[in-house]
Amino acid sequence: MSGPKVFAPVTAVKRKRLREVHKGKAKKRRVYSEFKLLPKEIDCLRDGKMLQDRHIDAACTLLRKQFPDVRGLQTPLLGQNLSFNPTEPPFVQIFHVGHIHWNTIVATDDHSVKVYDSLYHQNLGPCTTMQAASILQSPHQQVKFSVENTQMQDGGADCGLFAIAYATEFCYGNCPECYRYTCIVMYITISCYVYIL
Repeated sequence: MSGPKVFAPVTAVKRKRLREVHKGKAKKRRVYSEFKLLPKEIDCLRDGKMLQDRHIDAACTLLRKQFPDVRGLQTPLLGQNLSFNPTEPPFVQIFHVGHIHWNTIVATDDHSVKVYDSLYHQNLGPCTTMQAASILQSPHQQVKFSVENTQMQDGGADCGLFAIAYATEFCYGNCPECYRYTCIVMYITISCYVYIL
């Protein structure tokens, strides 16, 4: 299995800046203006805490920019009232599925939905199916759901990292279930793209 491959390579300048941030020596300066992450949200990334909706939204925005031909990646906030824009498969979408948990779905051309969840491999909750139905709005009578056998998260707060990693692998044309991820590497990589300019 390959190692983590989240987003594009990190440049030496970004790596140096990230070390400064993690050591607390860097001035808290500009943040990607379109994300408008607050200092406490930046600290959450730096300290390896659970990602919130604004972090996931920023990651979806970055992936949309990096992969303009990939469908989906709408703001997960639309799932709160099931108001996703209808999207034709194939697409990828990150959902907040209650109980402070995130997962990723991939809808395929054959009207099936693959669910990538780093915490639950057996149960498919109603939040996932309702949000998938909201974005699919398929005229087909049935949509086949399958929960993919992916790497399980070790920490109780890592589901957002895994959801972003699964979506990223799909964008690269890879199968998320074929990869192993390291949480610290994922935090560092996300920090580089959301915080470091």
